[in-house]
Amino acid sequence: MRTFFTTLGLSALTLSLLACQSRVQNPPLPVTSANTLRMQGVDTQPIDDSDLSGGFRPQVANRLASEVLRTEGELQVFAAQTQLNSAPLPQNTGLTLQGALDFVDRKGMTQPAAMAKASLLNAQGQVVASVETQPDGRWQMQAPAPGAYRIRYTLENRYWNIKNYAWDGPTVQAGQSNDVGLTTLTPGSENAKAAWIHDVYLQAMALFARENVPLNWWQRQIQTVWPGRGNYYLSDTVNLTGAEQWDVNGHEVGHAIYHQALNAASRGGQHKIDDCYHDTLALSEGFASFFSAAVHLDKNDPDARFDQYLVPRRAPIRIENVPEDVCAGPANEWRVSAVFWDIYDQHGDGESLSVGLRTIFEALGRNNRPTVRSVTEAQGLIQELIPPSEHGQLAQVFRQNKMLTTP
Repeated sequence: MRTFFTTLGLSALTLSLLACQSRVQNPPLPVTSANTLRMQGVDTQPIDDSDLSGGFRPQVANRLASEVLRTEGELQVFAAQTQLNSAPLPQNTGLTLQGALDFVDRKGMTQPAAMAKASLLNAQGQVVASVETQPDGRWQMQAPAPGAYRIRYTLENRYWNIKNYAWDGPTVQAGQSNDVGLTTLTPGSENAKAAWIHDVYLQAMALFARENVPLNWWQRQIQTVWPGRGNYYLSDTVNLTGAEQWDVNGHEVGHAIYHQALNAASRGGQHKIDDCYHDTLALSEGFASFFSAAVHLDKNDPDARFDQYLVPRRAPIRIENVPEDVCAGPANEWRVSAVFWDIYDQHGDGESLSVGLRTIFEALGRNNRPTVRSVTEAQGLIQELIPPSEHGQLAQVFRQNKMLTTP
């Protein structure tokens, strides 16, 4: 199994966090219900500031703890707002229950909570039925018998799970064919921001659908911890510090995708986005940033860039137009992300190549080829799958991004 550690430079042997910038001392959490967040991998020890963003935020943990209604095992249950539907369902629907879930995204727009889970709990608090929400956020399921049930929502499916968060829907009386109405995660609450992370995954799924990328490689559910000790990926778990950090969160999800989808090596260690360090570390970090760009940015953008959270000291992080002072070559992650972007995007800037994401995933994901250890090795694999007429353009992408090229 390919194992790697990211943004905070986690050691493969000790899981120690290596500093990329100054060390940040977090104050201890007060002895309150905030300490229930320890189950999410949060602690109060000093952590390292990464090159992508800051570390654990105790103020977020405290706000979340103040919003918890109760705990059910490892789940922290929060309130949500439900607008009941007074319209009756069609007759003879028996024990059918239906409803919908949505949330307000980081831009203030209401979005359906697709690919979430609606569960039916009996009077003893046992889950007796569950179903995944549809693209419009709606769901329908059968109660096992007449009686009172509580609806519970979680942001999970076979592909990912926003760990330890749940929301109360309404309590309903099955046997009357109830529509339980529309539930919205409370706008403005801290807990509702968990849906912003869920939304990054949904946008990734939309990208895979647009690019016709098969998902047969996605065999393990990605666990997602927020608020985490830092921004990093380890052992099928994504750890995130800020729900609003769409670009950083896309980068960490990119690491999880890289791990499962590609026959590509990885390497831990200290790194800064504008320095050179090691080809393999640069490959995994650069691909993760490229993936976040593919999820969030317009492939026709003449100045594709991350403006907000990704490495604030160098913001904006331009992957279409990399600054000249960034270290050149395959040992720099910024250059690697720019190479993948120029292979993928549709904006011509000295080259006219536009290779679909499916081809990139297929090229780097083949197990009958040697494990990819650098972006220059990736060039040869991609070249095998594109027409000979495009080989010159592929070489041009590498040259203009200050990479050595293969014949």
